[in-house]
Amino acid sequence: MHHHHPVSTSAIAVQSFRASTVSCPADPNSQMAPKPIDQSTYVPKQVDSTTANYTEVHHRQFIAESAREQERIAELTMKKRLQEAEQARLKRVTERNDALSKKTAKKAARRAKRKQAKGAANGQVSSAAKTSADPAEDSGAMTEQKTTDVDD
Repeated sequence: MHHHHPVSTSAIAVQSFRASTVSCPADPNSQMAPKPIDQSTYVPKQVDSTTANYTEVHHRQFIAESAREQERIAELTMKKRLQEAEQARLKRVTERNDALSKKTAKKAARRAKRKQAKGAANGQVSSAAKTSADPAEDSGAMTEQKTTDVDD
């Protein structure tokens, strides 16, 4: 059947036969180890059994590795999610701080304007007269100031 196999196959057969006897000493074929191997019967059988053995081992390794890989992926995913959450949080904080500082800046600017107006009223009567020339506009500015303060 397998007579057309090159010599190396018999070497493989011997190796695989030995491997199979080592891996399963209860094998009924193990007593035949010292006898010359009949390639036609043993090559396919032994190569198949060791291949099966080999694939099973590899399959187990593969399963273990893929399980480890899954764990690693899960870990990385969690880390990434945590990072994203942290970044989102920082972004929110930054936005809040920016908003606050803008508000503070606006308030400061308004105060400065008011001070300036007061200073003008105290120091230069002519410009002070100009500033409060339209009292309606002035009071409007004041009410606007009040409403924005309430918004806090």
